[in-house]
Amino acid sequence: MAADYREDIDALLRHLQPHSMLLVGEDSRTVAGDYLAGCEDCRVEAVAVDDLPGVLASVGRFEFALIDGELERLARADAAIVLGRLRDLHAERLLWVLPAAEWPVSELLSLGLYRAGSYEQDGRALHVYTFDLYDYKPTPDWLNSRYWAHPELFDKFWW
Repeated sequence: MAADYREDIDALLRHLQPHSMLLVGEDSRTVAGDYLAGCEDCRVEAVAVDDLPGVLASVGRFEFALIDGELERLARADAAIVLGRLRDLHAERLLWVLPAAEWPVSELLSLGLYRAGSYEQDGRALHVYTFDLYDYKPTPDWLNSRYWAHPELFDKFWW
């Protein structure tokens, strides 16, 4: 297990350089604080977990959403709905830090999340799960012009 997940998240943010961030939970601002201090033109919106289900209708789309713990305080069904909505409507990339034993791995994988790291912080095990719209699903081989477009047959046949 790595020492501090905050350093890895800061390195990820510096690599991705998002210009808009949705911060969920009280600790998320401290986790992203180093990056936000150096990013003057970032659009940042912080939302408390208790306000999250109602507030999601009014927030727009963000390049990055950071959830630091606390989402597990919601009922599991509600949290899954919130994660799905964040993933599908509000964030291109999603990162969630949660205690290791809170959710079954199969449920997290079914939401399209994958584990990016395991950490130990203050004597408790933490996992970091991510979703990235741009590498969520690789393009299948059959989805290219070799299988469906035959430019050599253009203007020869009329179907």
